[in-house]
Amino acid sequence: MIKSTSSIYQAAKSIQRVASIDIFRALTMFLMIFVNDVDGVRQIPDWIKHVRVDESGLGFADVIFPAFLFIVGLSIPLAIQRKLKQGYGTLYLIRYISARAIALIIMGLFHVNFSYYNESLAILPKPIFIIATTLAFFLIWLDYSKITSKKNQIILQVLGIGLLIALAAIYRSGTFDQPAWMKLHWWGILGLIGWAYWLVALAYLFLSGKLPWLMVFFAILTLINIAVHMQLISLPALIVGDTAHAILVAGGAICTLLYRLFKENPALLLLIGLILIGFGLILSGFTDGINKIRATPAWVHICMGISFAFYGASVYLIDLKNKEHYFSWISAAGTNTLTCYLLPYCWYAVFQLMGLHWPTLFNVGAGGIFRSLLIAFIIVQIAGWMGKKGIRIKV
Repeated sequence: MIKSTSSIYQAAKSIQRVASIDIFRALTMFLMIFVNDVDGVRQIPDWIKHVRVDESGLGFADVIFPAFLFIVGLSIPLAIQRKLKQGYGTLYLIRYISARAIALIIMGLFHVNFSYYNESLAILPKPIFIIATTLAFFLIWLDYSKITSKKNQIILQVLGIGLLIALAAIYRSGTFDQPAWMKLHWWGILGLIGWAYWLVALAYLFLSGKLPWLMVFFAILTLINIAVHMQLISLPALIVGDTAHAILVAGGAICTLLYRLFKENPALLLLIGLILIGFGLILSGFTDGINKIRATPAWVHICMGISFAFYGASVYLIDLKNKEHYFSWISAAGTNTLTCYLLPYCWYAVFQLMGLHWPTLFNVGAGGIFRSLLIAFIIVQIAGWMGKKGIRIKV
């Protein structure tokens, strides 16, 4: 049993929540909501947006998703050790990791199919379908521990599963001549996170959290990523792709171990970050440039370097200088994160149902940027209120 291995996770000293990780996650989620919304704003600087698929470069929006993947990795050593300290063994941890991954993959699959929904063929208007799907997610994966009994939990979860199956059954896309059901177009943001987490968390578990072996695993993923983009090999795109997302998650897990191993020195994280950025710039010269949409090796390692450096700054400011209160206005995004991610889908659906529109001033330029920041702030506050009422998704 893994829980009896004396050498496991020697680098991880604490199983409590780490404030710097929570704040890093909160800021990243806030910015993820912002960049998703600002993508629809006209007449804003190009550096805010994603770089187009046929270009080489790095926009502000291009560094947010990789930062979130990195944070997923940061939490893996702490989450697994917490379970080990509670006495759980290998089989339980495999089920625990798999259940979390599958939940994210299912949610990601539905989210992708929202874009293809044809309400002229379907029973429900698209906004209603989106709200009902989000409700089903909450019913299935809500943390019921503080709000109701186990019996009621089972009833509500069964209701949620039934609702989700019914919604999948009535889903329609395509045209009148060629109507279609739900399809695997791609996995969506949550699905990509789910696959990457599944691979890295299981690898972490079976490698007993030993840093040298994890670094070998990381190197293998990196070599695969480079080989794919140099067209030396190919992999099943819909599952493992080019390993880019798994690299970012693995990098986060290694970051946690390195940080603890070297006596919690944030300067080390900054140095590693600079090295990774330099390595990424070198890769951009002989692979296929820097591009998020194509998940190029240069993009992976530059963004990982930025995440290492930013987390180092977060450690210094939050853990060492105790400035956590500076970020109290977005703290809910660090502890009720998945709720924050799901709420905008309902926000936009409600706007559409009610026929609401922002004035032109808030759809272009600086006014549009302000609108996107305001929406991100409101979503985080709603998630915070829900968290206080015990309403939070837990996978």
